[in-house]
Amino acid sequence: MNNVNLTGRLTKAPERPTVIASGRQVLDLRLVVNHHRRDTVFVDVTCWEGVADAAADHLTKGSLVGVTGELARDEWTDMTTGEPRHRYYINARSLDFLDFRIERPAAGHDTATTEATGDTAAVEAF
Repeated sequence: MNNVNLTGRLTKAPERPTVIASGRQVLDLRLVVNHHRRDTVFVDVTCWEGVADAAADHLTKGSLVGVTGELARDEWTDMTTGEPRHRYYINARSLDFLDFRIERPAAGHDTATTEATGDTAAVEAF
């Protein structure tokens, strides 16, 4: 079984997804995850298609995000040293926007809006 669940904050605002040669959209994110009794860890997350679009549309730097996905590994040879290199990352199946704010009209006011607290939104890849 290869299943990873993490909660962390985005280190920077997401850019727009990139369209790769296969025609699929991809977006790379970086989360900072705080360990209870250890150092802070930075984790790379790759999002695809609808998950990538939703992340680009709704997340900003510092957004609290829950990630569910698979641990993946890239391997390559360093062009300057010839040494083999690798990196681990999360291939996201879904994102939970844990501090997502929904603007709602204030009671009795037509033009004013308020932000709901505690609301979450989830996006999954299909």
